[in-house]
Amino acid sequence: MTALRTRHPIIFALLLLGLVILNACQDERLREGERQTVDAIFKSGLEMGDDPFVRAETLRALELLDDPRAIPLAEPLLDDPSPMVRVGALRLLILHDHPRARQEAMAAYNRADDAEKRLIVSTSLDLGSETLRRTMISRALRADDPRQRSLAFEAGPLATVEALQQAGDETTLRRSALPELGGFVEDPDPDIAARALSRLTEAGQSDRALAFVERFADPNQPLQARLDAGRILVRSRAELARQAFADLLKRAGVYDAETLGLPQRKIAPELVRVAALGLTALGDETYVAHTQEYLQGAEIEPTIEVLSALASNPSDDAAVTLRIAMRDARHPVRRAAVSLYASREDARADALISALRSEDFETRRLIARQLIDRFDQAWRETISTRLNNPDQATETLRILQMVLRTDDDLQTIITPLVPQLEALASSTDAQSAALASYLLLRVESDGAVLEAIRTSSDPQTRQAYLEYLATTETPRQHLDEFRAHLFDDLFVLRLFAAVGIWRAFPDQVRAPASSPAEASPTPPSAASAPTAPDQPAQDEPAPDQPDE
Repeated sequence: MTALRTRHPIIFALLLLGLVILNACQDERLREGERQTVDAIFKSGLEMGDDPFVRAETLRALELLDDPRAIPLAEPLLDDPSPMVRVGALRLLILHDHPRARQEAMAAYNRADDAEKRLIVSTSLDLGSETLRRTMISRALRADDPRQRSLAFEAGPLATVEALQQAGDETTLRRSALPELGGFVEDPDPDIAARALSRLTEAGQSDRALAFVERFADPNQPLQARLDAGRILVRSRAELARQAFADLLKRAGVYDAETLGLPQRKIAPELVRVAALGLTALGDETYVAHTQEYLQGAEIEPTIEVLSALASNPSDDAAVTLRIAMRDARHPVRRAAVSLYASREDARADALISALRSEDFETRRLIARQLIDRFDQAWRETISTRLNNPDQATETLRILQMVLRTDDDLQTIITPLVPQLEALASSTDAQSAALASYLLLRVESDGAVLEAIRTSSDPQTRQAYLEYLATTETPRQHLDEFRAHLFDDLFVLRLFAAVGIWRAFPDQVRAPASSPAEASPTPPSAASAPTAPDQPAQDEPAPDQPDE
């Protein structure tokens, strides 16, 4: 009896230890119900027939998996009605260098419109193999669309010359790269021709501009030929054209003391415009006011052309014009103005920071890049001041969450602000606390700051938080978070929880046997999608419907 009593505690302890080990092992395994739920989440997102944004976001989530087994899920969407979805599906093939990536990319390119072609070219250049890159550069250089040709020119001939210059390989430069680049000096696109001419000038071949100077100054040339030559000279900042520009303006009577502003002969106003922009671009402050007049009522491209000329002029008036343009209602003008103003030596951090309030994300991203590269200390000081202001703290944190993407950027801007962020993370303002906690997580990975994010009602912050956890190098450490969100009301949170679980168990997940095209022929709409039901049993598949 005594021996039996002695053994009972031992047996109980062994049973308890076994249960603990079993539970730990279960946490290290993907449950069958979870596997099926993950499959259902991805499939339902790709089947969202009436919402291309959900399909595109689901494809982006599949891209984050960094797993070629996701490709079969994306392949049916190569023929999707939405261009952004088609390109999203193509990205997966290109990213993983699928055997059909080149074939699909060229087929998609051949049947796409210009806007979609630009996306395909950009994707191929960013993610593609060297073979695909060469093929796409060759094809895009022959396109009629100037934006495609510009992308291909940058990634091809221009990038080759820049790389050889950095490497100091003068032999290859002189023998092949510069002669190839020289072929683009007569390109029908003035921007490409100007960039080629500018690079050749930097390489010591400034005399290549003489043919354009002669063409611009020759009254016997057709007007369009003179205009094209002049625009190339303006954009390339060709110093050899200075006298030709000045002579034409003198003959036209523009700001000329000898003729009292009266033209000596009739000059086409288009030529006068080119000459004024040319001298302004070369730094002559005399014609800044005249150049500014060309902004009145101008369309997007002529506006950017004028702003580009003003950007290289040292006058204060030129800088003011660019600062005003950074708030232009037209996105292309605003973005061009940001880049042009930031390129000036007298650019000021406060002007860029003020423009950061733009609602356009791309504009914000461009400004943030310039601030980090040139004005990181001034920007941190401004951020610090605004974080101390309760009326500005939340907006400031939101902007930082949106525009700071890389670890280097976060370390540069956020790390010195950690004490302030820690105070905000524990504040009573739930939204500021969540945003501050997320930023702290990105630079410190401190578990103590997570509670504010977990309890946040802000979907954007929660999504950013889950996406960050899902793409860390150790996603299995965050299984509790993924499992807690796998049945969330919001589809986007279920989606990134699924990404995290897939990445946590790459050897246990499986791609669904059926493709989205083979699934239910009438996928549910976002409007009719119910909220998530009570969490199902762990060993049962969970139906999933995307929410709007």
